[in-house]
Amino acid sequence: LWLVVERGDGSVCTSHPGFDTDVTVTTEPVELMRVFSGIVTLRQARASGLIEVVGQPGLVRQFPGWFLWSPFAPAVRTRIGAG
Repeated sequence: LWLVVERGDGSVCTSHPGFDTDVTVTTEPVELMRVFSGIVTLRQARASGLIEVVGQPGLVRQFPGWFLWSPFAPAVRTRIGAG
């Protein structure tokens, strides 16, 4: 899948959209779901090798801010003691 983010607007493409790739994320979909839902943090998933984010350093640092994570994530992390 490709995520195209331009001027704060994002779209998901199932075929190559024709743009250069600035950041590549390698993971299984379930691992991204675990981060989204708050079961693990993105930092934890990256540290354990479950999610790899590579690209221009500035964009890699910005990557966590590209998403609206689940509003329940903080409560989930508190409940399971992950954060």
